[in-house]
Amino acid sequence: MAEKKTPEQDAPEKKAAPKKTTVSKTPKTITKVDSAAPSSPAAKPAAKSAAAKNAPAASEADKSSAKTKRILAIVFWVLAIACEVLALLVFIGKIDLRFTSQMVQLIAFLVIDFIFVVIGAQFWKRANHLDPVSEQNKVKFWLWNNMGVIVCCFAFIPFLIYVLFVDKEADPKMKKVASIVAAVALVLGIGLSYDWNPVSQEGKAQAEATLGDTSVYWTQFGSVYHLDTDCQHLNRSSELFEGTVSSAIGAGKTRLCKTCAKNFNIEIDENGAITSIAAALTPAAEEASEAVSEAVEEVTEAVSEVAEEVTDAAEEAKEEASEIAEEITDAAEEVKEEAADAAEEVKEEASEAVEEVKEEVSDTAEEVKEESSEVVEEVKEEAVDTAEEANKIAKEIGYP
Repeated sequence: MAEKKTPEQDAPEKKAAPKKTTVSKTPKTITKVDSAAPSSPAAKPAAKSAAAKNAPAASEADKSSAKTKRILAIVFWVLAIACEVLALLVFIGKIDLRFTSQMVQLIAFLVIDFIFVVIGAQFWKRANHLDPVSEQNKVKFWLWNNMGVIVCCFAFIPFLIYVLFVDKEADPKMKKVASIVAAVALVLGIGLSYDWNPVSQEGKAQAEATLGDTSVYWTQFGSVYHLDTDCQHLNRSSELFEGTVSSAIGAGKTRLCKTCAKNFNIEIDENGAITSIAAALTPAAEEASEAVSEAVEEVTEAVSEVAEEVTDAAEEAKEEASEIAEEITDAAEEVKEEAADAAEEVKEEASEAVEEVKEEVSDTAEEVKEESSEVVEEVKEEAVDTAEEANKIAKEIGYP
């Protein structure tokens, strides 16, 4: 439930502010919109604060709320397109409600079409403030943030095209009125659906990283949030809302007040989006910075020690590797010598074996030669004997 408090109750927090602008002229009532009380505007958001620890849960809540709003936006846009179709059917005479004139029916459906388009666009823009997209892709970023403009074009341009260019036989008066109403609705719808202050994923992350759970303030109307209730731009505002920067962005307050940014040394771009923090907001930030520096020095020393140990270990490993390499080289030389000796022995044994084989072959050849000579002599003798017997037989038979 929203909690009301007066500036007097908030005074202890505001005393810590490093710089104040002009004194408020109008008594203010502050309504907290966050369940957890944020810190004072002067308190630097610590990286390990409770709000930072709860950031993931809040992000999931924002995404869930954004999803619901996007679904509602789509529902209203579908209804808007349906109204466009009904208006077109009325224009061509396919629908006649009879209790009122065709002109009134046509204007009514176009007006309802316009209302649904704008309502859907507001839900869509609010969802994008809760769960923005990255701006790395500029085209996608523009299209996503201005989906309402695209739907508005679909909700009226087809109707205008049909009325102006397709239906040549329509009543001129009806045609003129329908064209004017649809064109005005189209222009107004585009203007109201366009997101003039889009929020990027990077911009929201930068704002949350810079401000964390620091209290910010905003009015019901407008698009900026403030860091100080006494900002000169809030002098005439009697009711303020207080919460974290995430709540402010979710409420459509996408830009930081330039005066507050200057007073609290925060850098913003031309659109009022936080780019970086130029200086510490409080002494607590300086202490945190010193602590971080000390931690960095300790880590650096520890890293140096580890590096030295690693270097020593590497040198030892190098020496051991050199010794092992020498041992391997010696062993290789021994193996080489043994292999050479073995090769010589094998060579000698092979030579001896060749000599023995040559001798055996020579002896065998001599034996074969002798045996061949004996066989030849025997064959010659047998041939002579055979020739003599043949002569005898020839004489006996009287063969000359």
